[in-house]
Amino acid sequence: MSVMLEKKDIVNIAVQIEEKGERFYKEAAEKANSAEVKELFSMLSRDESKHREIFLNMLKALNIEGDKLSIEYQNYLKAYTDRLVFEGGSPEVVEKMKNFDQVWALNYAIQRELDSILYYYELKNIVAKSEYDLIDKIISEERSHFEKLTKIKNIIISR
Repeated sequence: MSVMLEKKDIVNIAVQIEEKGERFYKEAAEKANSAEVKELFSMLSRDESKHREIFLNMLKALNIEGDKLSIEYQNYLKAYTDRLVFEGGSPEVVEKMKNFDQVWALNYAIQRELDSILYYYELKNIVAKSEYDLIDKIISEERSHFEKLTKIKNIIISR
């Protein structure tokens, strides 16, 4: 049985991705033991908050094209979002955050940023063309997050 997703649900998922990311980065910043990692996670938390606001504004405007998503596309997005981005409540993540390891947190964040980039590319399939610039800006920032996380991880590992 497929789950029916409306286009507003897809944008709502983007809001949730950013909320979860903001919480993860805030907690990781509090637990990090190096100044550069604390600073990076704090900056990323602030960025995720800004992205959340962009998606909330997009929802308010409901500038979404077309009426229906195909069942296949809905199923694809549902399967993808079931495993998506900053699942902070999973037992593994809770345990890892309890026994905080900076390298694990950096690796986890790197993968979540890549997942969110892919999701936002998919989001472009349902939003109006007038929203593309906003989505592209967020994708660019998520890429930047990936690059910064990777650079800091490489510095930490090489010490």
